[in-house]
Amino acid sequence: MQCKMCELQKNITNDPYFAIELETGYVILGWYQRFNWHLYPRVKGDTPMVSSVYQLPNSVLFDESTRPSDEVRKDYINKIKNEIERLLAV
Repeated sequence: MQCKMCELQKNITNDPYFAIELETGYVILGWYQRFNWHLYPRVKGDTPMVSSVYQLPNSVLFDESTRPSDEVRKDYINKIKNEIERLLAV
């Protein structure tokens, strides 16, 4: 049986949420993963309560209506990628 993550990584750069490949892994925006660490771009009012996103039920956290538009997603990815590249250059 093939590992789901191994299958997904074969074409990771084609994922619309892919930002950048690092020596130790990949930076993906808004991907439903349950390991490693996560950076959630937060904006005021993005959740019904002020707290960790992990306190939200999965039905809210993973609802398709919470995904950013293509334009916003591309903007977030660009900003994240630029900042990571800036930090790696230091």
